[in-house]
Order: sequence, then structure tokens, then C-alpha cells
Amino acid sequence: MPIRFPKQSPSVSRGHFHVWRVDLSSAPFGSLRDLLSPDETARADRFRFPEHQDRFVAARGTLRLILSKYLGDAPQVLSFRYNDAGKPYIPGFPLHFNLSHSGSEMLLAVGSQAVGIDLEQVRNDLDVIDLARAHFALDEIDELLSLATENRTRRFFEAWVSKEALAKALGVGITGGLASTKPDWIVRPITVSPGYAASIAAEGVWTVDLLDWHYHI
Repeated sequence: MPIRFPKQSPSVSRGHFHVWRVDLSSAPFGSLRDLLSPDETARADRFRFPEHQDRFVAARGTLRLILSKYLGDAPQVLSFRYNDAGKPYIPGFPLHFNLSHSGSEMLLAVGSQAVGIDLEQVRNDLDVIDLARAHFALDEIDELLSLATENRTRRFFEAWVSKEALAKALGVGITGGLASTKPDWIVRPITVSPGYAASIAAEGVWTVDLLDWHYHI
């Protein structure tokens, strides 16, 4: 079925971000796949499992839908480029954006300055202490060890998304290191569904509007 687009055209001002919260489980996968570029379709098809293909299609298709509202252009014609860390951008697009999805949830941050956002589904099957020892500072590891076992996993993911959001805002990705802080940069938690953790990072003083995306079919 064809997708109908909301009539309103959103806009953001300096020092302000929109964060779109999306439930990908309600995504019209077939319609969204029609919006993708050939290289995005090829990337989707390289996933081994159909559910992973569907999640990629839903995330990239929804990214196109939302950004098209800011640009005033059709979602199919958006052309993405990527920096050295794989962060997408649109040449000539006056706004910055960053996307993260995990499980059935997706977040998209849009603003007039560099921004990073990260979302993770909290998993209880991981050895978070081993992961922390590989990526966290000693004082952060000590903090985790001081917590009751049942609280460690949640705290680990809260710290992880904060570090990832900052790395993505800086445009370096995880390979650039997961610094806890950087002068003049602020990291804040984002309210998401139970069982998830999320953070947003940007430089200076800024505010956020949380918006819920609904598919119009």
C-alpha cells in the first residue's frame, strides 16, 4: 500500500533538537523498501536473517521519510554520503542527523549542529563486566562492581549508550574510543520504552523535543 505523508513540515532552530521515536514493529516493510536506493536494498539483502533485513529496511526507509519532511523533497531522491566512520550525511542538507535502532525501536535526532544518539536493547545474556574491562575506565568498572548484580546490566547499558552517543556526535564511531566526557559537550539520557537505554550528545547548551513517529498508510 502507498504511504501517505503527514502535512506538517517540521523545522528546528539553533540549539534545539528533535528526537523522533519510532516503533519499527508497525513499519510497512514493503512500502518502505520501495523508498530505498539500490545500494541500500543490496545492503538489506546481505543480512542473513529476514528479520534483520526487515529492520534495516524499516530504519532506512523511515529515515528517508522523516528527513524528506525537513527537506520538502521526495524520500526516494535523498542521496546519502558517509564519513570515514560510516556516519551518513546529505550533501547540502542544512541540518545534522543521527540514527540508532535496536530491537524493534528506533531513534532519529535532527538538529542544526553535530549530534549523536545511541539506543540499545538491554540484554541480560552478556557478561557486562568483561565488556566494561575492554571499553571502560577503571573508575567506571569499579562503579559497576560496587553495584548489586541485578543492577549492573542496566547501569552498563546506560553508560554504554552515553559513550556511543558522544563518539557518534564527534563523528569517530566506536573505533575512535568510548570517552566518558569531552569539554563543552553534553550527554543526556532519552526516555524510551522499558527494556531499552538511550542517550543523546551535542556541544554547548541545547534543548530537545521528543516526537513520536506514526506511519500514515
